[in-house]
Amino acid sequence: QRGGGGGLAAAMEAVLPLQASRVDLTGFPLGTTGRITASEVEGESKVVGAKVVYQGREVVVGVARDSEDEEDSEDEEGGNLKLVDDGMVGTVVAWMESEPSALTSLTLDWGKVCGRVREALLGVVRKTHTLVALSVGEEGAMPLNPLQLNGREAVPSLELASKGLGPASAVVVAAGLSVNAVLTSLDVGFNY
Repeated sequence: QRGGGGGLAAAMEAVLPLQASRVDLTGFPLGTTGRITASEVEGESKVVGAKVVYQGREVVVGVARDSEDEEDSEDEEGGNLKLVDDGMVGTVVAWMESEPSALTSLTLDWGKVCGRVREALLGVVRKTHTLVALSVGEEGAMPLNPLQLNGREAVPSLELASKGLGPASAVVVAAGLSVNAVLTSLDVGFNY
């Protein structure tokens, strides 16, 4: 349908790039907004999981701070809500959970994606049979090979020392190792 198919067009635009063997998710809205005030959104409920409208888009409350909590109280620099584009996040999470068989390379920025995407990514690392290059947005870090991490590419030793790996890479390495039954030696020294 021409002219009125905006929803379908948007869905196709989101899904088609996910069918490639090399996928870069860095430009996708997969994280939360910065902190905003509840008065900036439209919707009856502002609790985590509630659907609200922000700047004309339907989004979901991903984080809500209780203004009575002294540590997390609203301050001058921000509000008490963080919002998530649940449609896009849901699409990407469902794609990751489908164990995409063509996927060989994946890039995303760990620091900018929400917890649901992170958890789905760790599931991919544990289960993949095809992904050989994973970059998690740490500048200067070498891409990780999930097949080596999860043991499907049976290497008894991994040398990851001095590869520029940071905390996000460490989480990915740990996820892969949690299912690896063949690795006997791992060197991760001299990273961040």
